[in-house]
Amino acid sequence: MVVIGCASKEAAWHRIPDVSGVPWEHAQAICGPILEQGAIARASGDGRMAYTIAERQYRTCMAQHGWTDRVL
Repeated sequence: MVVIGCASKEAAWHRIPDVSGVPWEHAQAICGPILEQGAIARASGDGRMAYTIAERQYRTCMAQHGWTDRVL
């Protein structure tokens, strides 16, 4: 698995209080491909917008699994 950008770094992610979720590694395994596809789309010429959309989808996926990169 390729780790891309700061969005993927475990240290930047925090458990969402009172939300049941999976361990960070599992959430990353489930959601990471979304971010990777965005990076591939950007590199193939689809532009920054494809990556921005992928970042949002990645954060949403991580939140659904109990994680946030926002300070709570």
